[in-house]
Amino acid sequence: MKRAVRYAILGAAVAAALAFLTPPTAQAQVRFEGRFRLPHGEIAVGVGDPYPVYGSPYFRVGSYVPYGYRVVRRPRLGYGFYSPEFSCRTHHAYHAHWVPVRPYRTRYVVVERPVYVGGPVYG
Repeated sequence: MKRAVRYAILGAAVAAALAFLTPPTAQAQVRFEGRFRLPHGEIAVGVGDPYPVYGSPYFRVGSYVPYGYRVVRRPRLGYGFYSPEFSCRTHHAYHAHWVPVRPYRTRYVVVERPVYVGGPVYG
């Protein structure tokens, strides 16, 4: 009987040690992003978490502004455009976002994730 209890305790100790020593699955979301100068130009790299919960997934940081969007310059906001209205998961509302951009050669590049500024002001 003593031997059976000893083996049971030893087995439980080995199982507990294995449970604590095995690493959990990785849950981290890593993002790498940068703009690097080359001898004949520049290259932009963005890999990893593309901010799926902020605004529209169509306007990723570092991407070009799609054709057909009117880029305007607002005194307090700078260059940018209003995204089409959509159901925003961040604010739980149906509204448009301001997408900040900067000029790059002949096009515009998205420089920050979309932000809610109270709705479009046309004029």
